[in-house]
Amino acid sequence: DVIAFHRAGVKYCVAPLGTALTDQQVQILKRYTSEGLLGFDGDAAGLKAAERGLSVCEKGGIDCSVIALSEGSDPAEIVEKDGPEALKNLLEYPINGFTFIVEKAKQGVDVSKASGKEQVVRHIVPFLTEVQSEVRREAYIHEVADALQVDPESVQRDITRIRDGAYTRRPDVDAPKTVRLTADLFLMLAVAA
Repeated sequence: DVIAFHRAGVKYCVAPLGTALTDQQVQILKRYTSEGLLGFDGDAAGLKAAERGLSVCEKGGIDCSVIALSEGSDPAEIVEKDGPEALKNLLEYPINGFTFIVEKAKQGVDVSKASGKEQVVRHIVPFLTEVQSEVRREAYIHEVADALQVDPESVQRDITRIRDGAYTRRPDVDAPKTVRLTADLFLMLAVAA
């Protein structure tokens, strides 16, 4: 993948071992830059690695964006199939790191429902705990609040409760009651099957 980026004209490119970008690697990179682009594979493992990498970079003080690779593809594959220009074009339009995390959190979640919005907020808390700057954190909270169409102060209060372990969810009122499985009921169910 590093060679593919080099072929696409990226002169300064490094790769972590596998998908594990470490705090130590970020500290070394910080000596040379305060910004970066993450270009992990477009599969599930790569997306997860990109999200984790964003948190590690945020913690280390490197502002990162993500290169949007199509599902299942990797940089070497893109260069091999479509040529270096195709990968270079992807570098022109990276996705803001926090926007990437929010969009990933929203995948498969119905954000028109309160429970879906809550899921998204829970998903972003680990990243937000790595944010050192209050100004950045506030901007991120406003971004997620806008994406979920909720009040930023509500998002902030939920984040604080989740982070502090004080967040407990009340059981749903309409949740079905649990039926204790007695020996008689078990026998009736077994016979009915």
